[in-house]
Amino acid sequence: MTRLFVCLLALASLTLGVTAPAQAQAEATNASSCAHRTMITGYHGTHNYPPYTVQQNVWTEQGKQTIAACSASSWTATVNQKGAPETGVKTYPDSNKSYTDWMHCSSQPAIKSFKSLQSTFAEKAPNAGSWNFAYDIFLNGSLCKQPVTEVMVWNHWRAISVPRAQFHTTIDKVAYDVYHSGHYIQLRRTHQTASGSVNILAVLHALEQHKLIKETDTLQFVQYGVEVLTTQGRNVPFELRGFSVHDTRK
Repeated sequence: MTRLFVCLLALASLTLGVTAPAQAQAEATNASSCAHRTMITGYHGTHNYPPYTVQQNVWTEQGKQTIAACSASSWTATVNQKGAPETGVKTYPDSNKSYTDWMHCSSQPAIKSFKSLQSTFAEKAPNAGSWNFAYDIFLNGSLCKQPVTEVMVWNHWRAISVPRAQFHTTIDKVAYDVYHSGHYIQLRRTHQTASGSVNILAVLHALEQHKLIKETDTLQFVQYGVEVLTTQGRNVPFELRGFSVHDTRK
């Protein structure tokens, strides 16, 4: 997530009535029914499920949030956030796969070193509040003495205003609207879905072709979760029902 995008949302007006897409894939686990759930609390609470980490990632003090997790691919975040949607993102409960040991820049693999990098996702979203389920991919960073580049891939959203797309593209048979400003890049599916897959390497290669990133840029981490702008002060559940990241190197 980027504070630049929060500012953009603050300037935008609310768009209502987005139709929810198909339900998440049936084989995914419902976090509310698993036998052993881990409760994650606190603004920055985390729990490790190697090679993934589930993160609270609460930005503001305008509400509360608790994650009940079965695994990094199965959790329910109960979110209660106040405030208007146009005041920006309040929280991003997510699962994270890190490619960085935070000690050495050399631990961050360059884009050009990947042969494949793909991810699957599935969620169950509420018909309430203002939110978007999205990937948040960070490149470079201070560890490598370069500005962070943030790439977000939106799959599913509700009651959110979005900046005007600067161009359209199709990547691995998926059509996207693309907006970018500085080191922030946002891809939004033209047809929303609550489950599916994203060829992350193909996304990065497409951005290279548009000269928005370079093949020598390095990968910090890949996250998937839900940016919540508001739940109008009510407890609202957001379920992750599937998440995985798989890669091979050259």
